Amino acid sequence: MKTFVNASAVKVGDTLCFANPAQQVTVERISESRADGSIGFHGNDDTWSSFYRPQNRVRILKQDAPNAAG
Repeated sequence: MKTFVNASAVKVGDTLCFANPAQQVTVERISESRADGSIGFHGNDDTWSSFYRPQNRVRILKQDAPNAAG
């Protein structure tokens, strides 16, 4: 299931989802720019990166929680 979250809530291992072009990138590393406070997401063996302000909303692939009843 895909959902929107603030960029500040993204964690290493989360998968970012993009619509145009359709693409999914798993976050392998997170950095913070000291100049303006932007958060950098890095993936694809550090060949992909994108920067967002902490309050920007990004779309992630939400992982299903393990079934506690099981």
